[in-house]
Amino acid sequence: MRIRKIRLAGVLVALSVVLLAAGAYSVSNGTLPFKLYSEVAAGTGMVERVAYPCGVFETIYMGPVPSELEGLDLQTIGERYRAEEGWAVSYDVASGLVLTRNSDELCPKHAAYRHLGIHDGLVAVFEGPLGHNEKVLWIEQIRVKNLGHAYLQRLEQAMEFESQSAEIQAELRTELEFPNEDALHAALENLDELKE
Repeated sequence: MRIRKIRLAGVLVALSVVLLAAGAYSVSNGTLPFKLYSEVAAGTGMVERVAYPCGVFETIYMGPVPSELEGLDLQTIGERYRAEEGWAVSYDVASGLVLTRNSDELCPKHAAYRHLGIHDGLVAVFEGPLGHNEKVLWIEQIRVKNLGHAYLQRLEQAMEFESQSAEIQAELRTELEFPNEDALHAALENLDELKE
């Protein structure tokens, strides 16, 4: 009888450790460590948000799950909010159901940002903050080979922004990133004498 109680206690301790580890993982990771097959109940919380490539999340809706999603499991909800259409469906312990739409556009704040870089050997103006070199807005008729070595090096670093140290990134933001076009134009005036 005593051995049976010790074994039972050992099994309970092992089960508790597994459940505690799973709970800690879910809290730290924000997701459940196992697939959720249960249905979404009435009153479950829900967050709908947009994820922008600049790392910003915009919350569109936060509240109870709409009635048309009640009683559905995550797989069925995932069929309605398809990954091919840019959606990610997850469950967060704190928020409940999380529907995230991934956007190809920068958030409104960062879409107004401009930064200098290099395109085809010329100084170029890019949309967005440093690190987002996807969209060239215009090209200045300034050959980078006509720039001083230090300025050329800064433009090259800007084009590889993510691989720079935090200190260099901060310096580049001060020198080559602008919160709007007015600030950008003031900086470009200093380069006008180098235009061809």
